[in-house]
Amino acid sequence: MKRLFFMMIGLCCVFNAGMAAEAAPVDSPKHVMKCFADMEQQNGIPSSVVKNTKKNPDSGLLEMLVKTLEFRCAADAPILGEIRDAFAADEPCGYQTVHIAPGEEHKFSIPIPEDAMMEIKIRTDREQEMFLLNVKNTENPKLRDCYAITWQPDKEGNNMMTGKLFIVTSRRPDLPAPAQKDTETPKTESKMDKQLSKYHNLLAEIRISINKIGDNTAADRKQKKRLYKQMEKIMNDMSKTISSYTYRSEY
Repeated sequence: MKRLFFMMIGLCCVFNAGMAAEAAPVDSPKHVMKCFADMEQQNGIPSSVVKNTKKNPDSGLLEMLVKTLEFRCAADAPILGEIRDAFAADEPCGYQTVHIAPGEEHKFSIPIPEDAMMEIKIRTDREQEMFLLNVKNTENPKLRDCYAITWQPDKEGNNMMTGKLFIVTSRRPDLPAPAQKDTETPKTESKMDKQLSKYHNLLAEIRISINKIGDNTAADRKQKKRLYKQMEKIMNDMSKTISSYTYRSEY
């Protein structure tokens, strides 16, 4: 149940961000990129680097990139403040920004449109602070560059912070999947797209309703709980829909 709830938040954020992506500028988040490079050089743990790259076999063009790096630094390290400022400075470059403060219950992940079974878990613990920025790729605006970072107090104490940075490039979720060569596939895909679009719309509407409800009274909390149950049911229906097709969805 919790896993479905966390997936709901990520899917809703992606869906709502897609509506703004088309009008977004094509510009590199220079401040964030510099801070990420500085963090890797000054505090990165080289043995923790994970990198996965996928290129088109015919054109050689980049289709997907996932890079993660763990780091460890002092709790009062200037780089942490610089990162906060960098995300604020580069916000005009992107079409989606997310900040989750420590203590919030929300976990966060982003789906990879090229692979329905793959999602990148960004925020996994309530003690983490998270920043995320989605921008259009400057070389191919049909791709999304996601820059995200989390950190939390080191479990061993010592006034240290441990964290992880993410750089993810993939097809923008608001764009349709590339046409399939199999003549039967577009019909199946079109039918599934319509069903999933309906679920996405319902999730977005419920999420808007939740955001309008306060959290001050027992009635508010009861109403939110009811809406979360509705979202969980929709997510279960989405999962069944995807499973009913023999090929893997592009969502």
